[in-house]
Amino acid sequence: MTRPRAELLASRARLFTPGRRLGWVFRDRRRILRPFGVPEPALEPVPGKLVERAEEAESAHRRNFRITAAFFGTPAVLMIVMSAFGLGGGGVLVVVAGVVTVMGGFVVVGSAVRKGNAVRELRRARAVQDEMYDYAREEWLRRRSRHEREQRDLLERADEWGSAQTAGRRLDVFGGNLWGWEALVTVHGASLLAAQPVLVVDLSREVVCGELAALAGTVGASVRFETLPSQLATSVVGSELSAGELVDAVVEAMHGGEEKSRAERSLDHRVLSALAAAVGEPVSVGKLVEGLRALLGEDPDRNGILSGRERERVAHELFSGGYLEQARGSLTRMEAFLHPLAGLGARADGRATVLTCVAMESGGVSAGSELLTDLIGQWVTHRVAGAPGYAPAVIVAGADELGRAHLERLSDACERRGVPLTLLFRHLRDTSSQLIGGGAVAFMRLGNHEEATRAADFVGRAHTFVLSQLTRTLGGNETHTRSETTGESDTEGTNSSEGTSKNRTYGDTLLPTMLNYSKGTSKTTGDSRSFSRSWSTALSFAEGTNWSDASTQQRVYEYTVEPTTFQSLPEYALLLAEPTPGQGVRLTPTECNPEIITLPRVSTDTLKP
Repeated sequence: MTRPRAELLASRARLFTPGRRLGWVFRDRRRILRPFGVPEPALEPVPGKLVERAEEAESAHRRNFRITAAFFGTPAVLMIVMSAFGLGGGGVLVVVAGVVTVMGGFVVVGSAVRKGNAVRELRRARAVQDEMYDYAREEWLRRRSRHEREQRDLLERADEWGSAQTAGRRLDVFGGNLWGWEALVTVHGASLLAAQPVLVVDLSREVVCGELAALAGTVGASVRFETLPSQLATSVVGSELSAGELVDAVVEAMHGGEEKSRAERSLDHRVLSALAAAVGEPVSVGKLVEGLRALLGEDPDRNGILSGRERERVAHELFSGGYLEQARGSLTRMEAFLHPLAGLGARADGRATVLTCVAMESGGVSAGSELLTDLIGQWVTHRVAGAPGYAPAVIVAGADELGRAHLERLSDACERRGVPLTLLFRHLRDTSSQLIGGGAVAFMRLGNHEEATRAADFVGRAHTFVLSQLTRTLGGNETHTRSETTGESDTEGTNSSEGTSKNRTYGDTLLPTMLNYSKGTSKTTGDSRSFSRSWSTALSFAEGTNWSDASTQQRVYEYTVEPTTFQSLPEYALLLAEPTPGQGVRLTPTECNPEIITLPRVSTDTLKP
């Protein structure tokens, strides 16, 4: 069933909740269930004294009965017999026998009464114990049922997806494809946007920030979305920079942070600084280009960027003729560099927005696009460092396009101002491999084996114990021997002998059992003059069993995460690796698909384990 559009937009709006969220971590809800820890009550035994008393009464009753029967019953019977046969005594004997019988009966009845009392007392005690046990067990069953009901309710309310967040200000992401980047920028950027303005610099040339801009617009956020170089004239790049900051940015962009071109950089900086001072505020790239053309003696500016007086001052008052002659090659080079960017920011409106997305358009790489890329990086650094108020959080997708020196300056500027910085690198090599470890690190799919190995090296190795040898033997032996001999002889007698032997052995060393069995019989007969008979039987038995079970382990220093793991990560998965003091690197598997927020049982907070 398709969900209504309003419901989908409302669910996606939950992406814009605070917390530096990278995605979500799945948690099996059943892991939060707790077993009922109270053991089932046991039936308590009756006191031992009552059992002993009943047993003693039973034993005494049996003993008294036997004694009474022996010492009282027998004389009474004899007296009755004698009286019956007239052997004397007559009635007196009958009376005596009756008295004796009655006395014996009293003894037996008394012991029976004592036995009955002991047995009844034992039964009453058992009845009390049974009643107490039944009550305790019913109470235990009620408590267990209540606990299970509470656990079911807890399971019904529990979330399955929890927010994966990072506490550090800087995050470096390595690897992944454009679909994964788009999902990560959307989820991460939305969470940042809920707390502060965000500036996204998209150098991937595939506009991976488009989904974030579209979602931000649906929730009512003010968005500036521009693609370069087609929107060069209205671009915000270069705005809010003073003349000196713009000159610094242009010079660093032209040289790409190369230290070996320091002399040329110094010359360029001197010329452009002089031009910026001569052309007047506000200084733009277009004014600098027209100033360079005036120094080179080219045709006057037809667009009116420079006034006649400004052009005259630049052409004839700024530098001497000899200096211009020596610097002509540098002037030509700078003009060629800056010519494609002459219209940058010419019609920028300067309005403030909470989300600014600057994206390079897809297409071939050229000198102009490379210069624009470096200029964007310089502009971001100066904007963070010189922002009069609260600087926006920065996300750079495709940070491989910027030089190491430029990225380090950007990182330092963000660190000083407390600005969250997220850098997405397509590869883990060259510049990116030199920067890894400056903050929290996340890895997406790294197809190249060398890059995956670098990622595994960063996560580290650990000593583990692995089973290297397993030895198991089972053996046994059993022997049964029986011999029997019978002989008889006389003059015409027969002497015969017969013997039977059996031998069986077996062993088990994880191989099929082997059984050896042998039996032999012999018989001889002959005439003899003597008579004899003999019989003998011998039986011997021996059995033995031996067993050994041994294993050997060896200490191995191996990867915590194998390189192949980084090569096989799913498209929207990333592995967050955060260094923890004293505990190595903590790993958190994360899903960054923004559609997860539309599922049930998804929390925007971090779930407890």
